[in-house]
Amino acid sequence: MKLSLKGKGASAVAAVVGAVFALAAAVGCVIYGALYEQYSDYVVVICLVVGALLLAAYALIDNQVTDWFGLVGVVGVSAGLAVFVANSYNVWADTWGNILQYGSITGDYSFFNSQGGPIPALVLILLTLAAAICGVVCCFSGKQEGNQ
Repeated sequence: MKLSLKGKGASAVAAVVGAVFALAAAVGCVIYGALYEQYSDYVVVICLVVGALLLAAYALIDNQVTDWFGLVGVVGVSAGLAVFVANSYNVWADTWGNILQYGSITGDYSFFNSQGGPIPALVLILLTLAAAICGVVCCFSGKQEGNQ
């Protein structure tokens, strides 16, 4: 069994790119969770890591069983995305609704009041969404170079 992308098509490349995005998002979630307790949810990290491993296995291992790993990897990454978005609701409410659920850091209303503001949460959501999109692309294109 050789683990290589040589001779693989767009599907395998998209799956590897999705796996890299999912792992980057998982690392970001660990770092962000260490800074702010709201994001310290290891279900998100586990879903992203499992999704990344499944996408990588789909791309690198040729087997009848692993042909389904792209789809299952998308489900894992999407579950992580869904939980992270649900966890980040308070940030969006504080940012756009002028609701101070976590208190004001600056005294008056500020765009960056709650849990580090919306920028880190948005970056993690976009990374995870990119991983899910790459996973969906890998489900609809050929895994081998000639199958596109």
